[in-house]
Amino acid sequence: MNDNYLEHIRNEIITTEAKVIIREYKNNLDKLTRNYNIGKELTLAGKHYGEGIVKKYASILTKEFGTTYGFTNLNYMRQFYNFIEKFHALHGNLTWNHYLKLLPLNDINEVNYYIHITMRYNLSYRNLSIRIKNDEYHRLPPETRDKLETNKRVKSGEEVLNPIIVRTNNLKEKFTEKVLQEMIISDLDYFLEQLGGGFTYVGREYKVQIGNTFNYIDILLYNYIRNCFVVVELKITELRKEYLGQIKTYMNIVDKEIKKPTHNKTIGILITKEMNNFEVSLIDSNNVYKTTFKIELNKSANI
Repeated sequence: MNDNYLEHIRNEIITTEAKVIIREYKNNLDKLTRNYNIGKELTLAGKHYGEGIVKKYASILTKEFGTTYGFTNLNYMRQFYNFIEKFHALHGNLTWNHYLKLLPLNDINEVNYYIHITMRYNLSYRNLSIRIKNDEYHRLPPETRDKLETNKRVKSGEEVLNPIIVRTNNLKEKFTEKVLQEMIISDLDYFLEQLGGGFTYVGREYKVQIGNTFNYIDILLYNYIRNCFVVVELKITELRKEYLGQIKTYMNIVDKEIKKPTHNKTIGILITKEMNNFEVSLIDSNNVYKTTFKIELNKSANI
């Protein structure tokens, strides 16, 4: 049966939603353009009358149009104008809140990177803020940045930041692999953010049997985007070749005993205190991604 009513409903939904998207895009672009133009006038006025003119204009405009045009926002608009002039980076896909997170950046390559991943992954301004705060641009391998900026496929593990920041409330604590593990687990969300997208926690000290003995995987994760388990091993020394053999053994056990036929092969993330470039050159690291860690005092901790 040819159901014309249903087809008309579908067409109405598609047409209306398309109009809403176009309208929202135009409204956002209009707002950005308004802020750019105001910023331009403020910049020119500042050159003519001096820096104090912004405060004077803010007092007048706030009375006429409300707090949107207060001193702080006018200052942002002036910065926004200069930012766009410098980087030629006006995009209607980014909101005003996105640009507020980008304004402090000075490197055009860094700016372009964050703009590109925001549009590629449809990042909220909050997620963009986290990535900037984590200094993702400088902590990603250059080859991964290039893939992200050119829309090439990025493998699970290639987005792992280097170094991984591990936050603690006590820098004087005696440092062992067990302590490192505790620090990570107590701040798990922050740790997972630094590995890339799609990671979820399975367990720590995850028991596996190898022959007649039991061994323990430091941290076992699952990546729902890549559909695979992820073995994480922590070492408080520099990278050594034998560490690769250990993590690959664990990966093979997970593939044999835990992985389902529908899952992809397990990957590994090896986190060490330092990289040994000579050892790295000798290591065949297929499906094992290497990074380092750095201990920092949690800013909310009492010193």
